[in-house]
Amino acid sequence: MYIHWDDKLRIGNDLIDDEHRLMVMLCKKLDCAIRENVPKNQLVRTVLEMKKFTEFHFVSEENLMLEIGYPGYAMHEQIHSQLLQQLDAVAGRINHGIADPQETLEFIWQWLGNHIEHEDMKIGVYLDEHRRASISQEAYRNIYP
Repeated sequence: MYIHWDDKLRIGNDLIDDEHRLMVMLCKKLDCAIRENVPKNQLVRTVLEMKKFTEFHFVSEENLMLEIGYPGYAMHEQIHSQLLQQLDAVAGRINHGIADPQETLEFIWQWLGNHIEHEDMKIGVYLDEHRRASISQEAYRNIYP
């Protein structure tokens, strides 16, 4: 499995795109931890780090959807909630030695790519079609001109 950022995952909102890049980086971090055969508690902490950042990112993404009046907000929020529950369960299964960390990483990596390509891209298309600036995008530009 080759974990890397690909610009085809850009949705066109700098803040969200940068957070997606960080999520890819966290997948790479988990991949390295698995390859180095780190202790189980370290793997669990890495998955928890991913979950915490994912929670943060989902709030950013959901705020963007609300700011622009995205019509698919409720369904998208539900998808986010389901993944967070799955990440909790995965961390518990790794901690109890009943989950294969490599299979866990493959699930997370596949989910992330599919989610961005199929769900988050809809947000990008909506942004383009409606040419709406978001509060988060404007704030981002003020920090990183």
